[in-house]
Amino acid sequence: MNQLISIYFANQLKLSKGDTKRTRRILGGAAIAVCLMFGLISYNLTFGISLKQTTGNLEPLPVIMAGASSLLALFSAIYSAKSLIFAYKDRDMLAALPLPRAKVVLSRVLILYIYELIYTFAIMLPCLGVCAALTRPGFTFWLTAIPGCIMLPVLPLVIGCALGAVGAVLTSGSRAMGAMRYVLITVFALGLMAVSFSSSFSTGENGLLGAQPLALIGRASSAMRRYWPPLAWFSDAVWKYPIRLLLLAAVSVAGLFAFTSVAGKYDGLVADRVASVKSRGSARLGRGKARGVLRALLVKEFATYTGAPLYVFNTAFGLLLMLIASGAFLIYGDKVISVLVQTPGGAEALIPALPLALGLFAVLSCTSACSVSMEGSRLWISRMLPVSRMMIFTAKMGVNFILSASASLISSIMIAAKLGADGEFLFWLIVTPLVYSAFTSAFGLFINLRHPKLDWTNEAAVVKQSAAVLLAMLGGFLVTLLPLGLQSAFGGFIVLRLATVIIAIFTTLLLMWMKRRGAALYDRL
Repeated sequence: MNQLISIYFANQLKLSKGDTKRTRRILGGAAIAVCLMFGLISYNLTFGISLKQTTGNLEPLPVIMAGASSLLALFSAIYSAKSLIFAYKDRDMLAALPLPRAKVVLSRVLILYIYELIYTFAIMLPCLGVCAALTRPGFTFWLTAIPGCIMLPVLPLVIGCALGAVGAVLTSGSRAMGAMRYVLITVFALGLMAVSFSSSFSTGENGLLGAQPLALIGRASSAMRRYWPPLAWFSDAVWKYPIRLLLLAAVSVAGLFAFTSVAGKYDGLVADRVASVKSRGSARLGRGKARGVLRALLVKEFATYTGAPLYVFNTAFGLLLMLIASGAFLIYGDKVISVLVQTPGGAEALIPALPLALGLFAVLSCTSACSVSMEGSRLWISRMLPVSRMMIFTAKMGVNFILSASASLISSIMIAAKLGADGEFLFWLIVTPLVYSAFTSAFGLFINLRHPKLDWTNEAAVVKQSAAVLLAMLGGFLVTLLPLGLQSAFGGFIVLRLATVIIAIFTTLLLMWMKRRGAALYDRL
């Protein structure tokens, strides 16, 4: 089993001596990781000091961060179970090995666990470091915290893999399998979020708006402990009762082996069911539909997009959150407006920031950042098409722009209707999110052309683990969070105007680069 895991990572990382390109990627990823760690330390330090000064109790903070890492492991496993455990490309080779199927399944689950363990430690270590610095605990703190972090993602991973397998089986054989899986599991994710928020913030007259941030942390921590007992076991083991760590470890290991035993028993059946394609008995020969070149390329790109549920989830969830937030503002915005009116300078500070906030949601969803990589070994087909490279680029960027611009326009209309917006604010409320949508479409494709990943064996390697996706996300954060920070400092519309114009100019430069140099780079891939 150790050899199976080693072979996987050797193939994924392409370890070789003298690979300067890979060395640069590692150094760049390390620099980004250091920046993110400093950000997490700052976040935890701010809330840790506040909790220390007001309540003297830092227990809620690790619970919140552990809950965040558990949710990340859960959703990641849901969307990776099919491609990583039951439908990976090397499946036939591994099936021929004289190994029990349960061991093969366990090796695939442990591969996903290694990724989740890295994310868990990245989230938890800054939190635990801040807690240790502020409370000066004994050696027992770290003796239980580190093993506890190792156990934290196991149960969410097991549950996520089980749900992902069930979702794959239920939607197998359907021509709209990708869309159906996306709808089913996204409904589950949103339902889980709704239950969490309603249980955390349902008490009190003013709900979320009337509560203080530190009180919200305590209330959310209590709700998480109540609805997900492993968080309570982890917290108790770290702060009070180290023996609870044994309970967490026992339940986690038992759940892992129970899942791999059952999954190993039905592995072949699930894999065959997932790989099946249902044919339509009523299919008839007829005249094909005539489409323009660009429209045909757009249809092809949308088919690639909707055929990969993990691709859809990673890129559409931000737009879905944008629509949910805008709809909630349309329904419950009166409370927000009343608070702004009562706060000196509140309206002047928030109103110009709303277009930038919609731009932030827009950059969270970037389909073009992996649109070239998703072609994989089929890239030669696109290169053989008798169309210009810019036409292919336009189709790849068009998928992202159509999705992002549609969500942005709907959100802008809802916000404008609630605020009664007119004049300059209405103009920027509509134009700024559209400019950011165009930017993220062009910037994502630019990054993917510079950092393609064509030798993938499962979709997760492209959608979640590729350098292009990470760099596109960080670039999007930079061009939105920086203007938002300046907006809070200066107020008014000056920052909004400058940010929109600068992003529009940068987008134009990216399009010019693609027309002049992008085609040659695409042909060399």
